[in-house]
Amino acid sequence: RRRSFNAVNLTTGLQRHFYRFGIVAGGADLTYDGAAGARVDVLGGREVESRAVADRRFAAGVYGGYEHVMARLSVLLQLGYTAWRGVDDAEVPRFYQRYGARFRFSEHVWSTFAVRAVKGRKASFMELGLGYRISWRGR
Repeated sequence: RRRSFNAVNLTTGLQRHFYRFGIVAGGADLTYDGAAGARVDVLGGREVESRAVADRRFAAGVYGGYEHVMARLSVLLQLGYTAWRGVDDAEVPRFYQRYGARFRFSEHVWSTFAVRAVKGRKASFMELGLGYRISWRGR
């Protein structure tokens, strides 16, 4: 039997548009992973499902990366490290990669489609997001 679990990610970061086509970024991720600690045991011939309590399903990490800008569309690659997680599973790598695309609706609003992967090839999350940019300098 296949189970689906919810996941929510909140990302914040600082970006530096250092030339016409390039942005470097660094920031932090806070993730709720509904599958954290999920397992199925067989007891007395019956399957018994369990998972971690809600407050242990969170994780926090840091990331850095590059975004290649082509007009309103950009492609991003970010490398991250999960610094803390409520359920510390030795089989789940702490390093992750985020590959994706971003579309800018305006100077301040964008949407993102990305895949968060581990070991460069195993997808752990698909991310759909909306972002808002706060400018530190008046324009």
